[in-house]
Amino acid sequence: SVLTIVAFIATLGILFVKFPPPAEKYKKSATEIKNDGESKNQESGSIDAIAKSDIPLAGVNTDSRSNYDLLLATSSLFYLSPIIRLMALFQITFGLGLTFADSYLNGTIIPSSLGVNNIGWISAIIPAVAALSSVVLSFTGTNASGQRGGLWVGCAAFGIVGIMAMAISSEKLKEIGWGICVFYILVGVGRGVFETTNKAALVNFFPGEQATAAFSNMHTWSGLAFGVAFIVFAYIGQIVMGTVLLVFSLASAAGIWRVYIIWHAEHEQDKIRCVWRQGSDINSNVASAEVSCIGSANEFMSMGSTGELPNADIM
Repeated sequence: SVLTIVAFIATLGILFVKFPPPAEKYKKSATEIKNDGESKNQESGSIDAIAKSDIPLAGVNTDSRSNYDLLLATSSLFYLSPIIRLMALFQITFGLGLTFADSYLNGTIIPSSLGVNNIGWISAIIPAVAALSSVVLSFTGTNASGQRGGLWVGCAAFGIVGIMAMAISSEKLKEIGWGICVFYILVGVGRGVFETTNKAALVNFFPGEQATAAFSNMHTWSGLAFGVAFIVFAYIGQIVMGTVLLVFSLASAAGIWRVYIIWHAEHEQDKIRCVWRQGSDINSNVASAEVSCIGSANEFMSMGSTGELPNADIM
């Protein structure tokens, strides 16, 4: 509880931390150096490449917005976008599942069954499984159907953890020894989905500058779930924990199904607008423009069966 309070205070304090200057300032300085002839003393091409290139320096901030602007963008996206609100269910489920393992299993079950000295070993299963599952998910998450399926796998993993927590008593968990690794493996799969497929889906849903607000929402809701669960799980029983985790897992699965319906509909509207724009701007070639856009829209609507993303050349 104390650490949660400290983390909350630190979160508020971040609002007053200033970002480093945007990359444009560095490119301007490089140009000035070049104009003064000082770049001749540098290693070949180092400063010249910076001055001539539009690519910002590695590690340099490229977003000149203030913390308050970013906070406003985060809250506005959550308020305006049903997709980010539905995806928040999965972020919360991830936070609850990981807290169940880190707080309850590591704090209550493992010390009595395997001993305190084994907490570190068994906890390492989660990141190890997450890393291995990420390799598989990186291949299946290259299109919309694969990403949707991967997110459902994460929901199923956390849901099974909830069911097992409801079905197996704490006394039984202490007796099965290393068999409790099943819980950690499932949570590891869920974490792998969170770190790979979940983030890939957010990038697809919110490209460009919106990605910053989308990822901010992701960390906000998963972090909030961590904090609340660490406090609440200390006062409720194992069956209630499992029930909460199962309910959020089912809600997340339903939310993901709804997310892709909304996303498909939004893209279809974009294609229709594309037909209107090209039909009005290119009077000499209206027919071919309409055929091109409508054909792409049909390709997009068939994505559920093929799983392939349509060509976006017309957009």
